[in-house]
Amino acid sequence: MPFLLATRFILILFLFSVVSVSAINNVSVLDYKLDSESAKQDWRLLAVNAYSDGKFDNALGFVNKVLESMENSSDEKIAELLSLKASVLYRLNRSEEAIVVYDELDNRFKNRTELVLEEQVAVALLYKGIALGRLNRLEEAIVVYDELDTRFKGSTELVLEEQIAKALISKGVILGRLNRLEESVSAYDQLDKRFKGRTELVLEERVAKALVNKGITLGQLKRSEEAITVYEELDARFKNRSVLAIDETVARALMYKGITLGQLNRSEEAITVYDELGTRFKNRTELALEEYIARALMNKGARLGHLNRLEDEIAVYDELDMRFKGRTELIIEKLVARTLLGKGIRLGRLNRLEDEVAVYDELDMRYKDRTELVLEEQVVKALVYKGITLGQLKRLEEAVAVYEELDKRFKNRTELFFEKQIVKALMNKGVRLAQLNRLEEAIAVYEELNKRFKYRKEPELQKLMDGAAANKAKFEEKLGL
Repeated sequence: MPFLLATRFILILFLFSVVSVSAINNVSVLDYKLDSESAKQDWRLLAVNAYSDGKFDNALGFVNKVLESMENSSDEKIAELLSLKASVLYRLNRSEEAIVVYDELDNRFKNRTELVLEEQVAVALLYKGIALGRLNRLEEAIVVYDELDTRFKGSTELVLEEQIAKALISKGVILGRLNRLEESVSAYDQLDKRFKGRTELVLEERVAKALVNKGITLGQLKRSEEAITVYEELDARFKNRSVLAIDETVARALMYKGITLGQLNRSEEAITVYDELGTRFKNRTELALEEYIARALMNKGARLGHLNRLEDEIAVYDELDMRFKGRTELIIEKLVARTLLGKGIRLGRLNRLEDEVAVYDELDMRYKDRTELVLEEQVVKALVYKGITLGQLKRLEEAVAVYEELDKRFKNRTELFFEKQIVKALMNKGVRLAQLNRLEEAIAVYEELNKRFKYRKEPELQKLMDGAAANKAKFEEKLGL
């Protein structure tokens, strides 16, 4: 969020810029002299360039240097620079220092009545709260949000009302993190009551987000029917808007309405909601909406599976894959990969084992060379399930080869998730080798497994290792060892 503040500041700076970036792009803090107002204007462009390029250390150096010579500058410019400095510190993960700067800005200008300074103070309080949240100082963050609300509550200036709305949203989120869920709901109600009916987009966005957050929180409180009512209220108010920020929140509300209906075992109604989401936004190409369409299809498939309509479930997964296959956005690829895995599992339940193996092969072929964790997780699962299914098909040598391929590919991974899959694969490899009457090799697999994981204390691994030890003992007994 501080990035948004800095972006706003950058736009202001461009209005004052009088030199080109290319002319000063390589100037360093040390050799740059601030001996005139023109030089300070040049610095602003340097700061813009450094910030935009992600060179936050450089940007901070420019900010500090120019602040040293700003004693005769306008309060407005000083406030802008302090805002930028705090934003840079936040981006550098120096939140404690950012808070100090926000406090400095507040202390210097808190009693001023000029709107431009009031806005800077309000924004400073908002982002101070956000920085405190990052530091897990949640109670302090709430106090800051309350202070912002108290100080500017009576204002009718939109820029100040916007900060109040953001603060109330953030307060609700923080209360949720503290598990003070009833108070969280109250914060969202307070925002809705205060700004309901307003037509300014910046306020409508916050009201819509407050409603969807309220619904989610009511769900956490097991007040599911109330949550559904809130989602329906949100949809009724904003369904005809064509603004992306609003449409995205409406789509999210429909998604959670469907999820909540599913939790209530009202699967047919949930499917209807997912269909409504897909129909309403089917021609939209914005990624945020396409993500919800993909999730709706995936969730619809799951609900069909819950109703034991497995062929229909598979058809929905095919629809999702057909629509989004070839897309390169990671969030979409993750959903497609998860869908392919789900399709394979459902084919297994239908005893279409050859088709199941083919789906796992397709998933592996598409994503085997990818290094993103969310895709690797689906690939390793697909390999485990492929090995299991090949075993069910009595293609034991192929199953062993799959488990060996899995181990080779992921052997050096240290994440617990991957280690669990490796242990499962090696356990299954041992079983299949035993079925091939290669008992010595099976025992060797379990000895290797013990060597690699015997000192691990995680309960998930220990449970698997106990099973491996039992298998090893059984096979040794068969060999008379």
